[in-house]
This record gives sequence, C-alpha cells and structure tokens, in this order.
Amino acid sequence: MLFLRCKCGKMEALVSEPLPMCTKCPECGSGLARNKQSHLDPAPHFLVPTEFKTELGYEIEAACKYCGKTDREIRGKASEKAKH
Repeated sequence: MLFLRCKCGKMEALVSEPLPMCTKCPECGSGLARNKQSHLDPAPHFLVPTEFKTELGYEIEAACKYCGKTDREIRGKASEKAKH
C-alpha cells in the first residue's frame, strides 16, 4: 500500500495501484506523490472517442484515456469551479 499526498496536503490517497496520470488536487493543482520532492505535474486529460452503453443503445462520447471520465464530467467540474 502507498500513502500519497499533494503538495498542500489537502488531498490524500492510500492506494495499492497507481492513480491515473491526470489525478490532481483541486486546491493546489499538484499530482499526488510519496513525498514533497517527488511531485510531478499531472498530465492533462487525454480525450479519446469511447463507446458507452445507454438506455437507448450505444453512444460514442469523448472520455479520458487515463481516468475514464467523460468530457462532460470534466467540463462540469471546471464550470463548477468557475462559479465559486
């Protein structure tokens, strides 16, 4: 198990597998790492066309290759931040 933390310490994770490369703290924007010296900048979301099963059949939508979040989910979080 690995204990990871962002630079500001507000985001923490106890994981057994690596986190997606695009994971970042909403406060400081840093990636999560074992210690302060090993922080890397998180990768931007890499959107690829992905097929999702819906009630109406299959639908193609852009989703992040690393974390699986859809473009709509990513943009939704960005617009929520802008409101605050």
